[in-house]
Amino acid sequence: MRDFLNGLDNLHEYMRYTYPRMRPPSFYVEKETPNGLTLHYRSRRRGFVYYVIGQIREVGRRFYDTHVEIEVISQREEFDVTHVVFELTFANTVYPKQAVENEMAELDLSIDCHIFFELFPFHMVISSTLEIVSAGDSLTQLFPNIVGELMRDIFNLVRPIITLNWDQIVLHSNNVFEFSTIEPLRKQANENDLQINDAHARNDSELLLTMTTQRESQEDYLRLRGQMLYVQEWKAIIYLATPV
Repeated sequence: MRDFLNGLDNLHEYMRYTYPRMRPPSFYVEKETPNGLTLHYRSRRRGFVYYVIGQIREVGRRFYDTHVEIEVISQREEFDVTHVVFELTFANTVYPKQAVENEMAELDLSIDCHIFFELFPFHMVISSTLEIVSAGDSLTQLFPNIVGELMRDIFNLVRPIITLNWDQIVLHSNNVFEFSTIEPLRKQANENDLQINDAHARNDSELLLTMTTQRESQEDYLRLRGQMLYVQEWKAIIYLATPV
């Protein structure tokens, strides 16, 4: 059940391609035991707490043939987000097997970091203070001074619905992270695209209006989507992202 709950955010992200105005919630499992797990639920839509409880119970019954008891541990409003912590109690028989598999996964062979950097030219390496200590070639071309900046000063976090800090990023490493630049990117205008016919026949105000409209249409925001991975050797997080 843990994998199902942790995968809900990615499922909702996929559904947003079909329903772009969808405002999906966010789920993540904080801890897991042989007797159940602790689940965090965040949503910008209020009033769905007990609906979620019913859905989780039905998922346990129908897909896992398991009876799930759910208790609301805490519920609070964080600005426009409802944050609820659930305690799920059930016979988590697969937990010991999953724990062994996680230990074996740590024995995987390492890979040279430069391979990652070449594959992800929009990557970022982030310190515990969220300082950007390294960035891919494509990012540094767009933001020459990005190294040394704080991530929150350059990007807004779009998904998941969390507070942008080190602890929350580590807890949500199973989720897809999406960021958007705070400031728009202004594309360089090509003189050949400025097809101004008979410019001398226009007065200054008309010409200024035309140039302003063209300039505004050339502004865009960079959106990045990818995964956060904690790198033990660096004591840092690498964000493996691609533009969307």
